[in-house]
Amino acid sequence: MLDNNTKNSQNNDDVDGYVWIIDGKVFVRNELKGGIPPAISPCEGCKLIINGEESNYLNLVNEDDKIELRVENTENEMKMEIQISDDGLQAYLDYTPAAVYSNRVIDKIPINRLDIEVDKTLIQSVSAVTEQQVMNIINQHGIVFGIIQSEIEKLCEANLPGKHLIAEGKAPVEPIDEHIEYFFNEEETSEKVVKEDTSGKVDYKDIFEYHAVNVGEVLALVHKGTLGKNGVAVTGRILIAREPSPVLIGESRSVEYNEATGQIKAIKCGKPTKILNKNEVVIQVVERISIVEVNIKTGNVNFSGDIEINGNVSEGMQVSGKNDIWIKGNVTFSNILAINNVYIKGSIVSAKVSTGVKKLIYKDASPIISGIINEMNLLISNVNSISKSEKQNLKLKSFPEIVRYVQNTKNRNLSKVMFESISVLKKDDYYVDEHAFALIISSSKTLLGDCSAVTDIDYLKRIVINLSQLLEKKETVKITGNVEVGYLLNSEIRAIGDVFVKGKGCINSIINADGKILVNGVIRGGTLSSQKSIEINKCGCETGVKTLLTVPDDGRIIVKYAYPDTTIKIGRQVVTLLKAQNFVDAKLVNGKIMLK
Repeated sequence: MLDNNTKNSQNNDDVDGYVWIIDGKVFVRNELKGGIPPAISPCEGCKLIINGEESNYLNLVNEDDKIELRVENTENEMKMEIQISDDGLQAYLDYTPAAVYSNRVIDKIPINRLDIEVDKTLIQSVSAVTEQQVMNIINQHGIVFGIIQSEIEKLCEANLPGKHLIAEGKAPVEPIDEHIEYFFNEEETSEKVVKEDTSGKVDYKDIFEYHAVNVGEVLALVHKGTLGKNGVAVTGRILIAREPSPVLIGESRSVEYNEATGQIKAIKCGKPTKILNKNEVVIQVVERISIVEVNIKTGNVNFSGDIEINGNVSEGMQVSGKNDIWIKGNVTFSNILAINNVYIKGSIVSAKVSTGVKKLIYKDASPIISGIINEMNLLISNVNSISKSEKQNLKLKSFPEIVRYVQNTKNRNLSKVMFESISVLKKDDYYVDEHAFALIISSSKTLLGDCSAVTDIDYLKRIVINLSQLLEKKETVKITGNVEVGYLLNSEIRAIGDVFVKGKGCINSIINADGKILVNGVIRGGTLSSQKSIEINKCGCETGVKTLLTVPDDGRIIVKYAYPDTTIKIGRQVVTLLKAQNFVDAKLVNGKIMLK
């Protein structure tokens, strides 16, 4: 992972190089240390000449390069190309009428990667296409079914360039695939129905119920699929309806699958989960670490799975988990960090709870690096495929000249993939260290600029080997980031999901939620901020205490009973209640806060 100092410097756009165009001339500013070099790519109608050589692909440039743009008139002959969709159900005619255009290079503001563009002005049009010409090319491609005659007539009359649907087949009727019916609750917890005792009190310490399954319990049932019906392609080919997709039940040591009955049963106790990978399903009963309590004896807890704490989290401790955290007791003067959900049955006092913690999450850079490797392997293959006679005919004397020729012809996509990969890895939080990032930039500079350092095929192979060593698989987690807690006092919650205070309420605390906030009890003092909605049973107190409730313009705030000094902020609009009010339903109407 890139260190903080490197990240901070690389996030500064001023270190990147720039290239721009004014009145047909190209200007360049070099990158600073740690920045991305500037790049420019040509387009049809404008030749890109760099240091006397024409370039047909994205090229890294610098201030010392001599860059010239040559524009010329474009003479287009009439072109008709038939494109049949991969499924054979649509046939398109890509039509370009015969015409002559003049070109002008468009000015561009300074940017790290510049794609040259030209304005085309029609000078002269030529005769229109005839229906017979269109039918000739249709027949040449064997199109016999679903021809749309009206579209052909419209094309010949208008004589305008474009992509026209000229035939449409009959799609096969899809089968019903096998599917799974699940019988376990995918929610982590549910709220019990709590009752008052004879004195009118409610035990708010027992309001969460944690879901689990027992041995022998049926978790899911696999239902068989049904057949579909065949269709017809535009070429008259019969399109065979696919077979119903089966559901593949992946191997798991915690469940038992009976193919005859379709039943999937648990063979151990715990929390049921499912992992989907295309049409394969792995159902398992996940085990978790279970701790009596967290204190100075246990030390801080950091676990890659689920964490269950049956007691309290003591003062000064930290609990961090790569998935969910359950705490059945209280949290005092502590820090709770989770990628996913946090459930606390008891109270949190002078503590902080955070979900979706970025420092615990890394994006997997493997797909990006694999994309570069694939393009590099294609480059190596194309270089190896050039024969001696081709080298002589093309006057390719040195290995760098061969590499440059292949990039100009067969491997134009390599430059785009490498350049875009650098940009993405720099700007996003990917699991790739500083050395890896430097390796990719170094390879890009060599291949997209001066190829003289590419001495032989082994040089290219070494780049592939080095990049392959960077690949590292990382598991992904479905993140909801909710927080459920019984009671808050002088505490702070930061959640990327919803926040539910299901006990007595919240006193002098701060809650920030990307989702909604729901408080069953009383709010007294502090700030509640939600990106969706806030719903509270009671807010404030008779003697008055400043409490701020805030949502965006499209948000909503509902308070069943609000005391004075309750401030409601929706977007930029603010209203403070001067007297107690029953059932406040606040939202923005015509730019003003309306209180029902």
